[in-house]
Amino acid sequence: MIRAALKRMAIDTGESGLFAIYENGHAVYVDKADSPQPVATSVSIGSRSPAYATATGKALLAYQPAAEIERVIGQACACMPRTLTGRRVLLAELERVRERRLAYSVGEWHEEIAGAPAPVFGHSGEVVGAVGISCPRARVEERIEVLGAIVQSAAKELSDI
Repeated sequence: MIRAALKRMAIDTGESGLFAIYENGHAVYVDKADSPQPVATSVSIGSRSPAYATATGKALLAYQPAAEIERVIGQACACMPRTLTGRRVLLAELERVRERRLAYSVGEWHEEIAGAPAPVFGHSGEVVGAVGISCPRARVEERIEVLGAIVQSAAKELSDI
């Protein structure tokens, strides 16, 4: 079911579809569907990224217990000039993620990469993963709302609530 949703997102958006889980302050990528475009982002299965510095990580971190959020935020450091690192800024960003059930990142983990993921919920309402797209930064800005809607639809389809 996840693989089918990722492939559909890759076709519908023209970008790479990703699924990640949360582990010890990181997003861990466990499945993907590559973009059909000749210039695309690439993520390796099993690779990790800091939860505070990527959209996928923020979609997962936003739903962790308060103590875990504080621990991760306390370790945040700038990966790129656009990385959010201040406690207040990160807490506000995670609140926005919870409000819209969608995260965005543009150039925070890697300067030329953008992402838009949404949390996937289990039957008890817990976040079990995040599904999203990753793409070159140059292709995202004019269509971020459309990409976000496609991602939210996939997350809703995969959620058990």
